[in-house]
Amino acid sequence: MDKQHRTPICSTDLSAFSCPQPELLVGVLSKHPTLAPLLLQIAEQVPRFFRRDAVKQLRLRPSSGTYTAVDDGVVVEIVVAADDPDADESLDRFDEEWWFDASGRCTAETVVDIRRE
Repeated sequence: MDKQHRTPICSTDLSAFSCPQPELLVGVLSKHPTLAPLLLQIAEQVPRFFRRDAVKQLRLRPSSGTYTAVDDGVVVEIVVAADDPDADESLDRFDEEWWFDASGRCTAETVVDIRRE
């Protein structure tokens, strides 16, 4: 991961995520103090459900209406290879075994999805 994209945001080190425009996330992170700890938990949980060699990076960006109508949130993209045969099943297990319960810990709209590249 390029060092310039591993910028800590606010006072929490979110270096597990690639974030091309961290300045766009400062507002939502400041408004929702439980978001940064939840993001750290996401980064810790992903290896439980995805093969370590399958995840190219975790990308964090503000929501823009692509996934939800709410602009006051974030999207976490689990970047995998375009031809990864296990990604959909891994995301389903992540959702069912951890994310559906964990997502209620924060009031910010937080979407976790895979991105094939």
